[in-house]
Amino acid sequence: MPIYMDFHVFDNVTIDEVKQAHVADKSVQNKYGVKYLQFWVNEKLGTVFCLMEGPSKEVCSQVHKEAHGNVACNMTEVKSGFYELFMGSNPKLDHGLVLKQKGRVDEGLRYLLMVDIVGLTEAKGLDDFENLIDIGKQRKLVSTILEGFRGSEIKNMWDDTILAVFDQDDFAIQAAIKIKDALLKNIGLSEFKVTLSLGQPLTEHHGFFEKALNRCQQLNLVANKNEAVFDSRIEISKELQHTILDNGIRCLDKKEGEFLTSFFKIIQSNISNSNLNITFLVDKLGMSRPQIYRKIIQISGRSPVHFIRDIRLRKALALISKNTFSISEISYQVGYENPSYFSKCFLARYGVSPSKILVA
Repeated sequence: MPIYMDFHVFDNVTIDEVKQAHVADKSVQNKYGVKYLQFWVNEKLGTVFCLMEGPSKEVCSQVHKEAHGNVACNMTEVKSGFYELFMGSNPKLDHGLVLKQKGRVDEGLRYLLMVDIVGLTEAKGLDDFENLIDIGKQRKLVSTILEGFRGSEIKNMWDDTILAVFDQDDFAIQAAIKIKDALLKNIGLSEFKVTLSLGQPLTEHHGFFEKALNRCQQLNLVANKNEAVFDSRIEISKELQHTILDNGIRCLDKKEGEFLTSFFKIIQSNISNSNLNITFLVDKLGMSRPQIYRKIIQISGRSPVHFIRDIRLRKALALISKNTFSISEISYQVGYENPSYFSKCFLARYGVSPSKILVA
């Protein structure tokens, strides 16, 4: 039977209350051919996530409705293998409540670490081009570090970045710091970005870790060459604050995080629009031109023009790597009306023409 996860949010909720609701679910579930398996509770945020097997979302929801009336805000089907990479397998349970090691409550939050490594070349010839794709050593190094800090590496279906998930902040932060340090020492003809985000399995309007993955990709675009950036949602303990500062990690603040959410919502909806520029952003964000300049330079270290260009070209690199579209098609998808000009910009950024990658 399919596996589903649902999401509830309350003004106030206690673990004992959710345990009682779980008992009520189990008393009703056989009537509908459903099996409620486990749940995660975050009392501070008022969030609850339930995992169940059942014939359909509607039938699973009916169990909640009859048992206690707490119908979920969102429910989605999850693939078992994919789900276990994020949430773990064979957890310790306390009457359905998922526990971490040493009996701590698993609140369902996960830390997503993304490592983006891009090989570079000065494009002096075809031999030089080989350096663009020869980053196997660096990727293997990252995978070894992730394993050492108990990070679960996820097969990334979205682009060619390395993605891993952690259920503990200290392991995630230490892994990010070590990866940054290791890549700086083994950089070769490549550049990298390391980003760390915090997210929950579902939100009211997003699928399984969809919002958290989107944030990782946004942070990756914000980060500068050979930099590590942490999300504003991550609370850094006093024990780790000095370590982060000593290692030059950039942590976004809450206002920067809120601006990023608004900014990337516009970018993602309009990336194919060739008129996506500072004037367009002024209209959509409801901010003045100087305000937008200051915000984008503060967050990304680049002017709005260069920041939007980098977003377009990174998207193009991901599309080219899939080897599905022609150069002309890709140029239009990322907002370049002239494929020749697109190729020129791509060459200036990555040191190789997009056509050479496409045929490699």
